[in-house]
Parts: sequence; structure tokens; C-alpha cells
Amino acid sequence: MDARADSGILKESFVLTSIVRQLKPNMEVRFWRTKQGEEIDFILLINGKIVPIEVKSSSSISKNSLMPMLNFLNMRDLSIGILVYNGQMQKFHFGDKIIFAIPPFLVSELSKFL
Repeated sequence: MDARADSGILKESFVLTSIVRQLKPNMEVRFWRTKQGEEIDFILLINGKIVPIEVKSSSSISKNSLMPMLNFLNMRDLSIGILVYNGQMQKFHFGDKIIFAIPPFLVSELSKFL
């Protein structure tokens, strides 16, 4: 899928569709972007609890790729974020913050990470 020029958009669409299928009446999906261009692809609200979800088209994770999520967690005083990418499931700890890095097929099981 990464060979296509639109692979990032396709992956984001897949993730959004997977999230929407899991929505219950107490849940919403939103988007977040600053005027400076910082963004988190999806904000999942569950009973008012914020869970940021970022989608990457890469198959590896660098500290730089985790920074937007970590900055958002710190700014909002949140403890859990989810990064969807083309690799194996990993769990990153930054003090009291946890970022779950998961492959796209696990988006259908988000409740396991919340």
C-alpha cells in the first residue's frame, strides 16, 4: 500500500472507517489542528475522555514520529495515545504517558488499549 501516492489518505480512511464502526452513543470522533499546522488525525471522545489517534504510513517508529502525540498528551494532560503504523504492536512509556503503536488491523480492537 505504501507504493501508492495516496497511501496515507487510504490508511487514514481505513482507520476512520474502523473507528466509526465501533462508535456507541457515548462516543464521538473529532479532528485537531492548530493554526501552526500541528495535528492529530483523530480525537476519539468516550464519555468525554479524550483519546488521540495518529496515523503514520511508515513501518518503523522514531522518537521524532512520537513527538506530536507526546506533545498533545502533555498539553492536554492525557495519559494514553494511539499511533497506527505498518509495524508490530509496541508500547512506549514517557513518565506517566503511554503511546500504543499498533498495526492497522488492531484499530478494530481499540477498547483493548483504553
